[in-house]
Amino acid sequence: MYRLQKSNLRKKILTKLKHLNPDEKKRIESSLYASIFQASLWKSANVIGITCSQSFEWNTFPIIEKAWLENKIVTIPKSYPNNKQMKFFQLNDIKELVRGYANILEPNVNNGIMMDSQAIDLLFVPGLLFDCSGYRIGFGGGYYDRFLQQFNNSTVSLVSDFQIMDRIPRDSFDLPVQYLVKKEGWIKTKTVDI
Repeated sequence: MYRLQKSNLRKKILTKLKHLNPDEKKRIESSLYASIFQASLWKSANVIGITCSQSFEWNTFPIIEKAWLENKIVTIPKSYPNNKQMKFFQLNDIKELVRGYANILEPNVNNGIMMDSQAIDLLFVPGLLFDCSGYRIGFGGGYYDRFLQQFNNSTVSLVSDFQIMDRIPRDSFDLPVQYLVKKEGWIKTKTVDI
């Protein structure tokens, strides 16, 4: 039952994101970036974990660029579909990216440095729909839910108001993120101090 609910919600939000007015998308993104870069969690993080966004997602490339400007280490995930696992590799230049699983930009593992997941201070977790407890509906692969089972540091997701509902349908393996970043600022979803 939850799978059908999640699937329907996923389709609905994907459609909304893909049809968002480009100017409105840029306005929302500018507010999200301002919220991110002011937060003490961002300022104190030395190593950032983040995906390379697809065109309909909130653009993560300005976050990557800002991290480099602030001498932070940027790590991005490589997906392994045969066991639905992810490993993070250091990214030093956009030119190091290659098309990987589901045509998503990923690190070129042949000349990348794999990072220990616990070295990541702040992990940006992608998603389509969230509730205020931090539970999320992602893209359906379960990669992040598996990764989060072994991850102990700070987790955050970028959201707009239309991506938040009262309660997300949950499976037993679903894990919440600790913070949601909206244009108005950070929302704490667990008892953790910013």
